[in-house]
Amino acid sequence: MFMKNRWLIILLILSGTISSCSDKSIYDKYNGSTSLTQNLVVKWDTIANKSSQALCQHFLPNGTPYFGSEIWWNLKSSDPTVQKQENFTQGTMSLWSQSQAIDVMIAAYKRSKDQKFLDEANIAVSGIYQANGSFVNSSFRDSECMINTLLDLYDVVSDKSAKDKYWEAATSFYKQLEIATVVNDSRSKSTYTNGLDGIPVSSSNTMTLSTLSNAPAVIMAVKMYKIAKERNESADNYLQFAQNVYSYCSGNLFENGGLVYNSISNNNIDNTFYTSNEGYMIGAAVALYNITKDSTKISSACSFANYVSKGIYTGRPVWDTQYPVLLPDINSNTLVGSVDRSILMYRGIFFRYLVDLIDVTNTNISADKKELYKLTLTNNAETLWTYGQIPGKALWGSQWYEPPYKGEYVSTTSLSDPYISKEVIPLESQIAGAFLFEMKALLN
Repeated sequence: MFMKNRWLIILLILSGTISSCSDKSIYDKYNGSTSLTQNLVVKWDTIANKSSQALCQHFLPNGTPYFGSEIWWNLKSSDPTVQKQENFTQGTMSLWSQSQAIDVMIAAYKRSKDQKFLDEANIAVSGIYQANGSFVNSSFRDSECMINTLLDLYDVVSDKSAKDKYWEAATSFYKQLEIATVVNDSRSKSTYTNGLDGIPVSSSNTMTLSTLSNAPAVIMAVKMYKIAKERNESADNYLQFAQNVYSYCSGNLFENGGLVYNSISNNNIDNTFYTSNEGYMIGAAVALYNITKDSTKISSACSFANYVSKGIYTGRPVWDTQYPVLLPDINSNTLVGSVDRSILMYRGIFFRYLVDLIDVTNTNISADKKELYKLTLTNNAETLWTYGQIPGKALWGSQWYEPPYKGEYVSTTSLSDPYISKEVIPLESQIAGAFLFEMKALLN
């Protein structure tokens, strides 16, 4: 009953139905109401520890080189012992998913100072390099996100050789991006643009440019600018690159109202709404603001945050109608198992960068906006922890308002689908929830 009432409250706030007092008064009245159950009384540090530890325990067990793709239980068997037996699948390595899982470890280490999380991050990084032969691949999205992970590791490791290795990987990949932007509008002549023409999805597909190949590059280049300055190396080009790529995004990949496009190809826009795109653009805008203090970046970041928090997009359900929680980024008529599982990470990416926006000290962000963003985060965290986990295990599936269930990841309607009798936890869904709780603990 509490969650239904809480959802009613947030709907009233977002719709403006309650208009007799300021937004701040509404939040104060809500939080102090004696007619509603108070916010979930828990220690969010403890929950974040359990969540991130579960990611390690179940997906990076001893002896595995990198995070596994899923864990599952066979519920087809009539033997209760078999049904309770957890199974681990290493699976094909997704560089993007691996980078996000390591990012959770880094966030957990920075918050808790528990060396175990940093050790797990180092294990996975080493395993990825050995399995892949490199820290990058042909996808610029995947590679940018992995380099961002290495740059974050650069900031927390003390070993100079490790720092140099990560920096070398970043500068080497940056040169690849420079080559990828040696094009003009026709994408046929060699004209150096330093990011002004945006970044294609890969070196083999230069005609398609996506938010996921551009916004992470802005974040990466800003990190490189700061590290280069620390190393007393030439830095200005990294900042210029970041500004140029963001300028391309501004002119081609998002609207003033807050909708971030998925991609553009041959001037054809794919305006599919994904929370990850909104999140990465928040991250890119905030990263540049923190260096340049250009307040227009914060205005844009707020429009992206509002677009999700206020449920402005109407092309598909964004929020559940019963619980105050974001729905997974899939079409409501699409089977979860038939889509790229990386989509299950998207909400976690959004909350990761939403907290960056909340943390900005800027008079252009009203207290009411920050309260809305905090409430958005809190509602999702409380709902997932209360309703979405396997009781006591800190494991969850695609829906944050109910525990994982048998057949959740079937990709067809055929009874022979191997997932029809399995209860499955994909790596990507676990990452999203773990990020949510790390961000909630950080915010607290």
